[in-house]
Amino acid sequence: MKITQETNCAIKTILYLSTLQRGEISSAKIIGKTIDFSDKFVLKVLRPLTSANIVLPFRGVTGGYCLGKTIDKINLLDVITAVQSDISILTVMKNMPKKNIKKDEIFSIFDQIQEFEKKF
Repeated sequence: MKITQETNCAIKTILYLSTLQRGEISSAKIIGKTIDFSDKFVLKVLRPLTSANIVLPFRGVTGGYCLGKTIDKINLLDVITAVQSDISILTVMKNMPKKNIKKDEIFSIFDQIQEFEKKF
């Protein structure tokens, strides 16, 4: 399994949005600047995240995005499959408990996946 730039951006977007206060929204421009991606690329990634109800869009001049679910209801598998439709996901990830997404956990998960894949 290869993690695409879209998936990388999606994960960072979710991490960023999880830091916002309840009811607070952020524009694609601010998200992009914060996570070091162009706002156009962030918008591209936000579309499938919105379709999967992971992110909620707010239109208009003062519009933006916020999480569509509480962070404890979003798991890494949801985020990856929302933006990477051609993924063949490992059973190990399907059985992972849903919990808060944190940077150190993400790297740990990817390390586990990489080690698991080496066995096959």
